[in-house]
Amino acid sequence: MPQIALQLYTVRDALAHDYQGIIRQIAGMGYDGVEAAGMYGESVQSARALFDSLNLTVPSAHLRVIDDADSRKHALDDAAVLGARYAVVPFIPPDQFGSVEQVAGHCDRINAALADVSARGMRLLYHNHAWEFTATANLGARTPFEIMLE
Repeated sequence: MPQIALQLYTVRDALAHDYQGIIRQIAGMGYDGVEAAGMYGESVQSARALFDSLNLTVPSAHLRVIDDADSRKHALDDAAVLGARYAVVPFIPPDQFGSVEQVAGHCDRINAALADVSARGMRLLYHNHAWEFTATANLGARTPFEIMLE
């Protein structure tokens, strides 16, 4: 039977006020796991202990893997503590897709992250939004996603 995990970003406001209580409620609802998206004041180690105590897995985590090498290393260290198998690039703002050069720059950063993520035995995922599928004149009537695939 497939396992179901909740993306913690969807309850980020509640987590900021009562991280452990909200995680306990999520486990009580019957979820098998969570997709981490920040620790909201918890240490990665205490979050992992909480998840383990509630039998929640962390298959994936939203991580800052495309900012720079130091941020990527720290994020991947945290993901390893959590036991995540998938590193997720969570967000590139819509105003950062204004030209082919900008999109290509993001691809370069994603590809650089891919090497480090793969070296850790993880897989890299990209969390898309509507704007990556919106064609614009600045992109030659193509979508950012089409350019990313190229």
